[in-house]
Amino acid sequence: MLLGACLDRPVGNVDPVTTNVFTARISRAGVDRIDLLFMIDNSSSMSDKQLILETAVPDLVDRLVNPICIDPDGGQHPAAPPGELCPADQHREFLPVTDINVAVISSSLGDAGANIACSGGDTVDGGRLLGSLSRAAGVSTNPSGFITWREDTDPQRFKRDFQALVRAVGESGCGWEASLEAWYRFLIDPVPYAAFDKVPCSPGARAMCTSPRLGSDNQPLLDETLLAQRAAFLRPDSLVAIIMLSDENDCSLRATGQSWIAGTFGNGVAPMYAASSACAADPNSACCYACPSGPPAGCEWADTPCQESAEHLEDRLPPLSDGTNLRCFDQKRRFGVDFLYPTERYVNALSRPRLCPSNPTLDSDDCPGGSVDNPLFAGGRAAKSVYLAGIVGVPWQTIAASTDQEGAALPDDVLRFKTAAEFGRADWDRILGDPNASPPRLPAEPLMRESTLPRAGVVTGGPNGREYATDASLAGLAEDLQYACIFRLPEPRECKDETPQTCDCTPTLNDQPLCEAEPGVTSPTTVQHWAKAYPGLRELEVLQGYGDNSIVASICARNVRDLSRRDFGYRPAIASIVERLEEQLVRRCLPRPLEVKADGSVPCKLVEVQPNAETCSCDPSIARVKPARLVEQSVRQQLVSGEGKPCGADDPQCQRACLCEVEQIVAEPALSACRNEDNPASAEGWCYVADSDDQHIGKPSFVDECPSTERRVLRFVGQGIRKGALTVISCSGRSFAQEP
Repeated sequence: MLLGACLDRPVGNVDPVTTNVFTARISRAGVDRIDLLFMIDNSSSMSDKQLILETAVPDLVDRLVNPICIDPDGGQHPAAPPGELCPADQHREFLPVTDINVAVISSSLGDAGANIACSGGDTVDGGRLLGSLSRAAGVSTNPSGFITWREDTDPQRFKRDFQALVRAVGESGCGWEASLEAWYRFLIDPVPYAAFDKVPCSPGARAMCTSPRLGSDNQPLLDETLLAQRAAFLRPDSLVAIIMLSDENDCSLRATGQSWIAGTFGNGVAPMYAASSACAADPNSACCYACPSGPPAGCEWADTPCQESAEHLEDRLPPLSDGTNLRCFDQKRRFGVDFLYPTERYVNALSRPRLCPSNPTLDSDDCPGGSVDNPLFAGGRAAKSVYLAGIVGVPWQTIAASTDQEGAALPDDVLRFKTAAEFGRADWDRILGDPNASPPRLPAEPLMRESTLPRAGVVTGGPNGREYATDASLAGLAEDLQYACIFRLPEPRECKDETPQTCDCTPTLNDQPLCEAEPGVTSPTTVQHWAKAYPGLRELEVLQGYGDNSIVASICARNVRDLSRRDFGYRPAIASIVERLEEQLVRRCLPRPLEVKADGSVPCKLVEVQPNAETCSCDPSIARVKPARLVEQSVRQQLVSGEGKPCGADDPQCQRACLCEVEQIVAEPALSACRNEDNPASAEGWCYVADSDDQHIGKPSFVDECPSTERRVLRFVGQGIRKGALTVISCSGRSFAQEP
């Protein structure tokens, strides 16, 4: 355990009074547990991206379990062999992570109860783990459906299982990708309903709404299988990283109400309802409404679009204006109603300790049905330990950094994406605009504007190849959007004997940039040369709202041909994810020296906290003693006032938490053993080790993984800190042994 939380201020040589105490909750030696959740889009057109992700899996595993070496200037170097030190003047990027859960889910949640286009089988995975589904039967997962990395794991088998899970995702899922709702449902949703039924929206009404299916006790049935999988996967003290991979905008249809209408599709199904004229100018206007619902108070009834659409199947759009591939595109403007969950829902899910399941935004401030604990934080996890990454439809050119984080020029084979801290207002305006403004402000980058028509300002030969006529081969039916970006396939693909669901350049659909060796230069053929991605605007909106713990990356790879380069495939995305996690993974080396007293001790106390312990016993045989009154008071106060709810909502004052001080080793020969022996058999507790210009205490190799300016650690030997416990450090200018 290596701690530095209280050391940004000097410790030692302070007035010896009982009020001179500084207390902070700290992590163990960086992070020793990671729960990685991959949400992978499994609609058609995703197989090429899944293949590229599959090749990036070994990079992610290697980077976490065998970190690269860093020189004093921040330069990156290849990792040393596992278990060995980096070369002289270099140190590991962070300590190897030895406890990782990896789970994969798909984007396929169905069609909101319409049960027409997506009614079951491989088209609806319901947020459950891929490893528990039949198409992943050959993957060596645990019974819950995820894979684990532990110290004794065979690395090659782990990578093979990881890659096999990615392959098992497939591309036969529901075409309305619930990329955001899928990870929320598995990881966070307090009430993941098992099924929905159509019932009258109100007593005696003809209109039908979806509602959770009830059990014999008249209570909604929950997906107990999913809840069990979540309980097995998600540890209360882990770092959590959610990684989304999708080439389309999110289509998280609301699970209740009339959102099922958006999922209707097929012969004999009427087109969608038309929208009022106000929607065309400002979808966020109070007078934007669906024609059959009539205008809200204060808005005009005599509405030309609604009158015109009345001539076409009772206030519905003309059939040629309602392509089924566009059902989630610009819904409010086109239909007068938004069937999707608000993106605020997912920002709140990642950041709020309590949620309101009955509120679409989850905002608990005004919750008629009562709010509940957020499962993500129920065990005391701090919000800063949850990360969200999106590998989505955005040109890599628009989010690429021009230098490394130290300001130095990047090598030719390195592509680095800007961090959340580097994203300014102009960056977000470029790729996202402001969808909540009235009227919405479109992205400044034309490529990021969703449109069925060619967009002004897009040049041929740019990141999306070229604009094209989306209706050219579809008898006037606009069935597609313009692309945000395209990228070369590792190998061209012949489509003449395939279907549009499996290949983009079939003989009747090949007049587009994907089917040209050089878009705008060569003629289209039935050979697909490029893969596509559409603007991932809703995912980006959540990433912007979530803030510093977001990672934005492009699904359009810069290089898919040269495996030896660092910009190959999704390596830049993986690098961005790992480097953002580094804040939590990095070894806790001390930035400042501690005062060492004559007896060899330092003026700090370390307290192990076990929240909601059934019994509380501090065992002296493993260097645990009851803390002094002043220390205990200070620690409990820090737990209550610090980030998150470490003791749970049912113990907000942490009165049931068991506190045991971990004794500092001061007596010989145990102190020398702690400071100098690799595996001291007789020592129990902790000691201070330093090897810097001003202090040489203990074995220098114990701080070899620290940067040259921070070669100081608090070293634990013997029992160490028990997993599941929190640790709080309390420092003062005097020994607390004098306190009652």
